[in-house]
Amino acid sequence: MAWVVRALLPELLLSLLVSSTLGQSIPNSKPINGSLLVNVIGAQGNAVDKLSKESFHLRVNGKEATIVSANYSRGSRRIVVLLDMSGSMTEGIGPEKWQIAREAVTEVLRQTPAEAPIAMVTFDGKAREVMDFSHGRSAIANWLSDPSTQRPHLKYPAKTALFDSLLECLRLLGPVEKGDSIVAITDGGDNASKGSFLQIEELLLRSQVRLFTFLFSDHMPTPEEENGYNSFLQLVDDTGGHAFSIVGRPFPNRSSWETQYFNDNKVHDRMRATAQILRIMVDGYWILETETPVTEKKKNKINLTLSFDTEKERKNAIITYSLLSPSTAQQQPATTQ
Repeated sequence: MAWVVRALLPELLLSLLVSSTLGQSIPNSKPINGSLLVNVIGAQGNAVDKLSKESFHLRVNGKEATIVSANYSRGSRRIVVLLDMSGSMTEGIGPEKWQIAREAVTEVLRQTPAEAPIAMVTFDGKAREVMDFSHGRSAIANWLSDPSTQRPHLKYPAKTALFDSLLECLRLLGPVEKGDSIVAITDGGDNASKGSFLQIEELLLRSQVRLFTFLFSDHMPTPEEENGYNSFLQLVDDTGGHAFSIVGRPFPNRSSWETQYFNDNKVHDRMRATAQILRIMVDGYWILETETPVTEKKKNKINLTLSFDTEKERKNAIITYSLLSPSTAQQQPATTQ
């Protein structure tokens, strides 16, 4: 997964990594056309929105795929923020990790357009607080300012139901609207969900809801959590979202897996710059419609490249993209029922 850890916006953009080689499986009774969501961002943080379908070159399973259309979509998108309140986030050594997680929520509120609807779900072993779109941003801001949320004291160890909470986010988004996104602030473990990875993957891919994450990179998943951790990162890649890493430093003379965080001005700069990039990626993206069939149990390995005027433009461009999903013209609204 790609990391974003530096404060300056151009450096942040240049640190992103294109990653989209994982397969997917979407059951259908017959082949249908596919579509994928694509972000193209310049080195200075500008969305590259003046392209044609001939600019994109797509290979699926090693074969050239025909792109029928390439349309740029821009708007104020709905976002559900998913905030992890499990023991590994709130009960660690010192309060800094939890403070940074709260700072990430604050920057998402600040950096997204005022007209963009935002909801929030907090969770540990289950969804805790649910602030839907009718509550508005003020409800989230009030929650963040409540003294009880500054350093919550949970019954330790509080488990993590990340996948079940993603399903709760999809429920809030129902019926799904074009461009909807989920932004998870977490260390990525899961040891309590009843829902499966395959269930949430199919719902996300069919609805084309993208999953982004502010990911604390210190967490060492237990054997119980490891499959969930890896599956979560795969969901981020598969949907065309992105993982922005939050990196701490090892404690001196302590175990190698113990990490300390510093809630200082550098961290504030990183959170602000990361939220800016997130806004760029959420607000505008390309929709590519292809003639590539999506069939039952088909594993699609995708490679997407673009034509640029200069080699410098090519090297500095940031490209992220989802896996193929059923064409947007043929999709039915996603449901979590």
